[in-house]
Amino acid sequence: MDLEIDIECRECGLFFKQSFGEMPHGRSLKCPFCHSYTLELREQNLVEKENGFDAFEVLSTGRLVKRKIKL
Repeated sequence: MDLEIDIECRECGLFFKQSFGEMPHGRSLKCPFCHSYTLELREQNLVEKENGFDAFEVLSTGRLVKRKIKL
């Protein structure tokens, strides 16, 4: 299970969803539209995780490698 968070930007007023498992831990969260740091949490929902290996990808050789995601 994963926690999905609805977030509102106080600068531009747009809403977006962010999965807790995909959040940039150790860095400040910012709006993907205007890059403002003034955010307000609206609602949290628990959702079923679709894949057990979100951050990893299986190569054709059979070993796991970490997938790089551009934010």
